Amino acid sequence: MGFLEHRFAQLRNAAVDLRAVSMMNRRPREVAYLGWTGRGNLGDEAIYLAHRRSGLGSMAPYPADRFARLARPSAKTKAVLLGGGTLVGRHDWLPRVDRITGTFPDALKFATGVGVEDPSFTGRRVYTSDEHMRAWSTRLQGFDSVSVRGPLSAAILEKYGVETRVVGDPALLLNVPISRPVPQREKHVVGINVAQVEDSWGGSMSRYVVELGHFVERLRALGVSSRLLSMTAGDQRLAEHFVREHPHVELFNYRNSVDETVRAISECNVVVGPRLHLCILAAAAGVPFISVMYKPKCLDFSLSVCMEEWSIPSDAVSSTQMVEVFEVLSSRELEIRRNLKNNVAALRENLQSEIDLNKERIQSVAR
Repeated sequence: MGFLEHRFAQLRNAAVDLRAVSMMNRRPREVAYLGWTGRGNLGDEAIYLAHRRSGLGSMAPYPADRFARLARPSAKTKAVLLGGGTLVGRHDWLPRVDRITGTFPDALKFATGVGVEDPSFTGRRVYTSDEHMRAWSTRLQGFDSVSVRGPLSAAILEKYGVETRVVGDPALLLNVPISRPVPQREKHVVGINVAQVEDSWGGSMSRYVVELGHFVERLRALGVSSRLLSMTAGDQRLAEHFVREHPHVELFNYRNSVDETVRAISECNVVVGPRLHLCILAAAAGVPFISVMYKPKCLDFSLSVCMEEWSIPSDAVSSTQMVEVFEVLSSRELEIRRNLKNNVAALRENLQSEIDLNKERIQSVAR
């Protein structure tokens, strides 16, 4: 990220937090939401949108960074919600949790479908540690409800004495928009993603992009179309460069719209890429996915929907392996789609039952 781009992001984030403070102080909602929003990442927006549509209660974002101290407490706010995403364990999110619970000391505290950083992960930087996990354990034990994205997250929290259950990622609650029927295509379409991820446990995204280029050329020889799907503006810039190298690839224009992206995903037979929420939205749409796993959170989600067999670690990705997995998925597409839909349906039921229980808790304290 260049200097000007970085500076623009800082100004955008400050504006987002100022809006959040203004909204929270002028029109307090039942639920104060703590999680990334307004930063141009569709994964974060998908989680927040799913929570807003879940029926938990009226909701507004709490400023994640600067200006949080300007947020005023309100008796109208009955609960704070730690949004989904891989937040638990991160040392930089501990003070954010302390700020929101300090602003609303009498509010109920929920963490629904959150991801947990793995202390054993080794990358370019440290995301959590035993010390940080113990501090998180202390905070979470004071929550009224804690649930996680996948079994790896549950196992980590269990090690630190936090009782939880696996409900899946909140974005699984999103459905394909039904305003227009999904068109039937005569040939297979594979959704692909290029991204500059924050870190990885091996390999490199530049190598992945090269292998992805070989992959789409081999798909073309098989009569299969490719569609580039972006989850951030940064992804879109990489996608535009990729299309210049492979002009036959269709480019879906990134508009920071969750619903439009889910619809574009739903038109694919298979989705391939490193972005976690690309795979999560594919699962929500019932589309099989090949996760290019760059951090433990990718495996955590794949395990939650029994798709780990089709996932590829970032340090082992190759066009040959992607083609082999694609061909197996294609030959068993109906079976795998059916199993995926059943697994997602079970997680949706878990998510909604927890949300409904938390809604009852909010209503009980509001009386």
